[in-house]
Amino acid sequence: MLALGGGAGVAGPSGSAGAAGANAGTGSCPDLQTAPTDCPAKVFPDNAIIGKQADADALAGYTEIDGALTIIRNGASDLQNLDALRCLQKIHFELSVTRADSLLSLDGLKELTEIGGWVLVDDNEALKLGCGLRKLSKIGTHSATPYVEFERNAALDRVELSLLGSGVSHFRIDGNAALKTVVGSPALMTVGQFFIRSNPALTSVSGFDGLKTASEVRLDTNPMLPICQVSKIVSQLTAPPPVVETGGNLGDSCP
Repeated sequence: MLALGGGAGVAGPSGSAGAAGANAGTGSCPDLQTAPTDCPAKVFPDNAIIGKQADADALAGYTEIDGALTIIRNGASDLQNLDALRCLQKIHFELSVTRADSLLSLDGLKELTEIGGWVLVDDNEALKLGCGLRKLSKIGTHSATPYVEFERNAALDRVELSLLGSGVSHFRIDGNAALKTVVGSPALMTVGQFFIRSNPALTSVSGFDGLKTASEVRLDTNPMLPICQVSKIVSQLTAPPPVVETGGNLGDSCP
C-alpha cells in the first residue's frame, strides 16, 4: 500500500542505511539553513501511506505530498528507514507515525520544513528522530487544531524542534520511557495544552523562552527533570492558566 488514489514513485534505497540513520546525532545533521540542491520540485498528488519498506522507497525524489503522510504498521512490516524521503520538504496535511514498530528512525525527514496539519508520533517501539523534523518550521496552515504530539515511544531519546514557529494549538510529550532531552522553539509563544509529562528519563527541557500564554500546563511526573527547568517555563507565563501541574519532578525548590 502506498497511496489513496496516487501514482507510483521511483524506487529508492533501503536496507542497512536505516541503522545509520537511527544513530544519527545532531552533529551529523545538515545545516538548518541549507536546502538540498539535488531535489528538483516533484509533487506526489494525493495522500501517501507507508506500511512497508517498498512504500517508503517508492516516494524517492518527491519534494511535496499534496495530502497527508501516514506511517503505520502493515502486518509483519519490514519498514526500517525513510531514507528515500530525503527530498521531502512539504506535507500539505498531517504527518502521522503510529505503531510502526520496526521503524528505527525519522532521519529521512531531515529536510521537512512544513506540515499543513498536525504532527502525531505515537506508540512506536524502536523509533528515534535522528535528524528528522529538525528543520520543521511551519505547521497548521490547513488545520484548525495543529498539534504536536509525541506519546509512548519506547526508544525515543531526543525531541528537537528548535525552528518550530507559532500556530501550534497543543504541544504534548507524554510517556516516552527513554526520552532524555526536549529542545523547543522560542517562536512558540501561545498554545492551548502544553504537556511534558510522565517521561521517566527526561533530564533537560530547553528552548521555550518565548512561551507566554497557555490554557493548560502539565509539566509533571518527570522524576529526573530538575524542578528549576519547569519553574522557569511557568514563571514566564504572562497569566497563570486555570490548570498548572508541576508535581513529581526532581527536587522541590530552586536555588
